[in-house]
Amino acid sequence: MTGKITELDATITPIDTDLVEIVQDVATTPVNKKITIANIRKITAVPSDVSVSGLTCTLNANENQAFGDVCYIDADGQAHLIDADAIASMSGLFMATASISANADGVYLALGFARNDAWNWTVGGLIYGTVTGTTGNTLSQTAPTGTDDVVQIMGVATHADRIYFNPQLVQVEHT
Repeated sequence: MTGKITELDATITPIDTDLVEIVQDVATTPVNKKITIANIRKITAVPSDVSVSGLTCTLNANENQAFGDVCYIDADGQAHLIDADAIASMSGLFMATASISANADGVYLALGFARNDAWNWTVGGLIYGTVTGTTGNTLSQTAPTGTDDVVQIMGVATHADRIYFNPQLVQVEHT
């Protein structure tokens, strides 16, 4: 998109006089430069089996992980499989987007949609982290209920084979 900023209509509460001067200079000076925005992707529905669409990042896997495995970042900086048996092994934030070998870098979904035709979710139902803590078994539509188990919502089923992955930072620990 190319355009010209010719006027600024805003109310500025002076907190920093240097900042106010800069904003006033920008507001009164015509700008004839192209503004380019890069690295922004539209999050779309995932078109094919075992795929994701959304915000991703590269992390190092602690153990072998499979597509859909949810991980937390441990003190060693690696992505570890979640296990809702204890608060120390929860805080799931990332989902593996493919098979990733132990101690290898891989791409993880931070927020967005994931599809796996092998899933069979109840549409509209919440998805939680599990107490299993093994590859291929980190997600369930049944919340953990045991003593010291941690309930963390990972997302919601949008289709039988798709989820909106949006891990919540608020967790509940059963006592």
